[in-house]
Amino acid sequence: MTATIALLTTGCGPGSGPTVSLTSDDPAGRIPAIKGAAQRKDQASVPKLVELLSSDDPAERFYAIEALRRITGKTMGYNYYGSEQERAQAIDRWKASIAPTTQPR
Repeated sequence: MTATIALLTTGCGPGSGPTVSLTSDDPAGRIPAIKGAAQRKDQASVPKLVELLSSDDPAERFYAIEALRRITGKTMGYNYYGSEQERAQAIDRWKASIAPTTQPR
């Protein structure tokens, strides 16, 4: 009982860490979710991963492009360490590649 109380009062208990999700407010919660999506080769996560390529956090950009590479086999020329302009151009290529296509009638 004392150990449980100690864990809960020191912030080590359930709910003390960031929420692990691609939509988490905290990169510490998004990065494990990115890794999980890559391991599962989760195609449904691709649009959110493309969004995360614009992150201010270089580690998050690194994990996002690595996940996209593992899931799709492509990088679209994106380098997480590239200049803002280079990254923006590659992100535009990603967005174009995942945009829904309309069929002519």
